[in-house]
Amino acid sequence: MDDSSALMVLRDFAKRTNRNIEFDESRYPLSSYRKIERFRTFAYIPNNEQESCYFVWLSDPYRVIGEYSVFCGVFIPIASKYKERFYIRKKNILDNLNLLSLIKNIGRKKPGFLSSVVISGNDNNTANELFSGTMAGHKILEALELSPAMRLSVNIPDVDFVPGLKDKSYIAIMNPQEWFLDKGVIEKMFRLGEEIGKHLK
Repeated sequence: MDDSSALMVLRDFAKRTNRNIEFDESRYPLSSYRKIERFRTFAYIPNNEQESCYFVWLSDPYRVIGEYSVFCGVFIPIASKYKERFYIRKKNILDNLNLLSLIKNIGRKKPGFLSSVVISGNDNNTANELFSGTMAGHKILEALELSPAMRLSVNIPDVDFVPGLKDKSYIAIMNPQEWFLDKGVIEKMFRLGEEIGKHLK
């Protein structure tokens, strides 16, 4: 499905669930080196009037190198001002077979949540502070089960086009490979986002 058709699906979803939606589809200008039409498309829907979390979609083929060009997910603003930026994903079988990791962690007992995930970045302390020993960790693991591609992130990717997230710390449960358009999945992620937000430290 192309981005324009996807936006129609999202507009219909917002209308049927009495939510507001903001969206934009902007064409990149053609130039001597850019001969094919490309569009930057985004949409976001607050979960409720209090805007305690947002579902965000972005497709941008010319996004900064190193950042995801297509993603969607639920973004939860957090009151605490964390400057750290990192990703968390669920451990897979290769992680469990990684001998170096096993040797490195001998004698180190990680809390339940952190024992089930891999952190990309060097900020275990913030992850431990935010999630360990809380219901948030259980809900995050539930969200990571939605797809093998699912990631949790803190303060990434950049979503400054959402005014309610600009210059704020936030946590995202996101799919960095495609857009979720299924109404049931979106509602489930909204629910998880609201529950995670209640249990964050």
